[in-house]
Formats: sequence, structure tokens, C-alpha cells
Amino acid sequence: MTEVLIEARRSAEGVLLSIAESFDSTNLGRAEETITKVLDQHREGVTLNLYECEYIDEAALGRLVEMGQTLREQGRNFDVYVRPMSFVAFRTQTLPLVAPVPPEISKQGERNLAERRTQRLEKWRKEKPIPKFMLPHGQTPPSEAGVEESGRPLGQGVPGGERETFDIDYQRVASLAGKDERVIERIWTTYTKFLNEGKFKTAPDGSADTQMTLDSNLIAKTLRLDPKVVRRVIESVSTHLMEVFDSE
Repeated sequence: MTEVLIEARRSAEGVLLSIAESFDSTNLGRAEETITKVLDQHREGVTLNLYECEYIDEAALGRLVEMGQTLREQGRNFDVYVRPMSFVAFRTQTLPLVAPVPPEISKQGERNLAERRTQRLEKWRKEKPIPKFMLPHGQTPPSEAGVEESGRPLGQGVPGGERETFDIDYQRVASLAGKDERVIERIWTTYTKFLNEGKFKTAPDGSADTQMTLDSNLIAKTLRLDPKVVRRVIESVSTHLMEVFDSE
């Protein structure tokens, strides 16, 4: 069962209902209690803020559609905020409910996500130290050298024919990214190969977003694929690895 963090507060447009971490079938029952309470107590419009939500499945998507239909029947507005280029944004791209995210929501969301990921990484490092061969340019783990993270997701590629550190379910990731599992595997193995060989250039501004763009562009050029597709696949594999860590 995954965690669900829910917060409801009033905004200029009505009620802002924020869901962080994960929104899926494993926690939908608990989330339903808060959602139903908010819808019953407040008669104005509702904005569902999923900016800090990192995973959503079919069950939760179905609940979003039902929520939108219910509110429209009551003559109430219903909007959804999602983080651009995120897994949740990809899964909700067909919904007509997604609205532009206000700057204050995105700024606070980025701060909260960064803090949450830092805490998660610290926990992972204690339980599963990152092997040195998985870090770019011969860097040592931050816990040993005090250096900052590159912004790249944890990889699986292992040089020299050694045993892979993490098992990746490419079929599962394919369902997340909406691509054939063979495409997923080709992109990820190329990514980890380049990472281990030090072929990626370091982002000049040091940001994770720029780093991901540079990495994705190089892989896309090599494999003759759309950079957006490459980036989505890498982020989907990263999401899958988060699930693996959380389940172990």
C-alpha cells in the first residue's frame, strides 16, 4: 500500500484539493474519504492539485472522470493541475480538465518535491548504497564525497557483464510510458551504457531539467527517436524503480 498525502484549503476559485506522492488503487479508499467530505461540505468549484503527485493508475483516473462529471452536473467548476512532463501529466493528457498551473502552485510544488526526493534518496542510500559504476564521470556517492546529485534517475546498467543491481520489468514500464517494451529496453540500455561510459555532457546550469534534456537529446539522436519520447521513457523507468524501492 502506497502513501497518499491530501490537503484541502480554500482558494480564490473555490476549494483547492492537493494530492501528493501517489494516487492509485492501493490508497484510493483512504483518499475517497477526504474527497467525498470536501465535495459534500463545500458547494463551490474544486481544483484538484496533482502537481506533487508522482504516480496515478487507471482506478484513480476513473475517479477523476467521475468527480468531474458529478461537479459539472451540479454546475460547479472542476480543474486539475499537473506537473509538466511528469508521469501524471502523461497519463492525464487526454482529460479535458487539465488547467494551467499558477506560478505560486508550481514554485511550492517544486520545493516540496525536491525536499521529498532528498529525504527519499537519503533513505535509499542507507538501505541500498548506489554502486560507483552507476554514477557519471567517475563520481563517488554523495554520502562519501559530499557532491551533489546529477539529477539523473538511478540506473541499472552494469559494465563488464556483472550482475544487474535492479530488475526492471520492461512490460510494466511500457504500460506506464505507453510504448512497446522493446523500445523501452533499447532506450534504457543505451542510457545506462552512455552513463557508464561518461558520454553525457554535464548541464552548464547544473539543473536536473537541463541535464535530462541533454541526455535525452543525445539518446534520441543516436536511436533516431523523438527526444520527448526518450525523456518520457527515462522518467517512466525512474518511476518504476521508485516502486521497486518502495516495495522492498
